[in-house]
Amino acid sequence: MRNIDSMITRDLFEIIKNKYGYVASWAAWDAVGDKPKSNMGNMAIFEPDSYSSILQILNVNVVLVGLNVSRDVKFEKPFMNFHDSSPYANDFKIRYALRETPFYGAYMTDIIKNLAMVSSKDVLEHLKENPEIVEENINSLREELLLIQSSKPIIIAFGADTFDILKTNLNKNEYSNLVKLTHYSHQISKENYKKEVYSQLYNSLGYVSSITEFFTVVEKDMQGYISRARAIENIGTPEEISALIKAKNTAKCFYELLGRLENT
Repeated sequence: MRNIDSMITRDLFEIIKNKYGYVASWAAWDAVGDKPKSNMGNMAIFEPDSYSSILQILNVNVVLVGLNVSRDVKFEKPFMNFHDSSPYANDFKIRYALRETPFYGAYMTDIIKNLAMVSSKDVLEHLKENPEIVEENINSLREELLLIQSSKPIIIAFGADTFDILKTNLNKNEYSNLVKLTHYSHQISKENYKKEVYSQLYNSLGYVSSITEFFTVVEKDMQGYISRARAIENIGTPEEISALIKAKNTAKCFYELLGRLENT
């Protein structure tokens, strides 16, 4: 995965806040407290007193994209989107999944602005009846990425609907990677959501969160390969069988290496 570090300046931060502060945000939140949803709505981290720390983690070259806002709310402060502290909101799962990853601090926005609908089915029906809305908002998204000075970003879409709209309407040269994540509203625990996110980021970008996870992923891949190899071992050609023997030897070396690393 390419280097995605891209710290922004205070001037650019202010420009973004003034232009998009009430429709967009950043994948950064106050620290979690006693409860999973605690401090989700604390916007003090985006106040001038916190600029010296927050600007170091914000990144315009990773962009997290949702479909639309689900509730018709008037945000009191900039960057409150994706920071919903209500009992019914699931924004907290994003914080849980992305903290301590390179994707924490990413820019966050929606494709369809100023359209409050809970059901994505209703949104898609509305867009089908009014296709010009998609075109207008895709062009607005392009302008948004230009203003925030995002250069061929990694775009991470929340949900299949968002992913499909972006894939259909953006040119491939407008982003470096387009990744589909499970939507955070999906009714699973925050722990399982984090596992899904990590799996999807690995499959799309090769990202792993730690050395331990790397070996877990590689071991799983290797075991799957060996299982498939055994299934054809007795019916393969001599050349295929020779290749399988080499693969098994490679796997054996891998497991020996894994054992030595675990004991260090």
